[in-house]
Amino acid sequence: MDFKLTYSRNHRDIQAVSILVGPDSLFLEYRYHQAAKRQEVELTRSSCHYGNKRTWLVCGKCGCKRTALYLGSYGHWACRECLGLVYKVQSLNPHERHTHLAQKIKGKKLKITLGNGVSVLTRPAGMWQTNYMNIVGQIQEHEQLSQQLFMDWFDEIVKKADEYN
Repeated sequence: MDFKLTYSRNHRDIQAVSILVGPDSLFLEYRYHQAAKRQEVELTRSSCHYGNKRTWLVCGKCGCKRTALYLGSYGHWACRECLGLVYKVQSLNPHERHTHLAQKIKGKKLKITLGNGVSVLTRPAGMWQTNYMNIVGQIQEHEQLSQQLFMDWFDEIVKKADEYN
């Protein structure tokens, strides 16, 4: 079986990958910095609980079973770990992470987004009061932790500045 994937951004094609599927591997053909590249990705299978088999991609760099591989800056496909890829939230400092979690709870549980005019003080229609109070408590806890962690960080900066002077 042979097929082609095209990646696009803002309706502009930016990368095409031709994939030839073999019995135990995929053959990827693509361009990287104007150079034609070809990479073989090994496939492996494991048994599932109900008798079927699960197919995995094998990272060519570390040899681990993965569900997805990514095109790295050196032009080869590898797993997130080998490429050092992280999610945005993983690169946040502790106080930013708690602010992010509070915003996430507001958006998912209470449908609050910036500019939509909804406040934490407005309980969504149909939500039980006890559930609403638990959610508000979680939001307050994350916001308080964020403020405390920020103040600890700021105090440490002031202390270092005082030691420097």
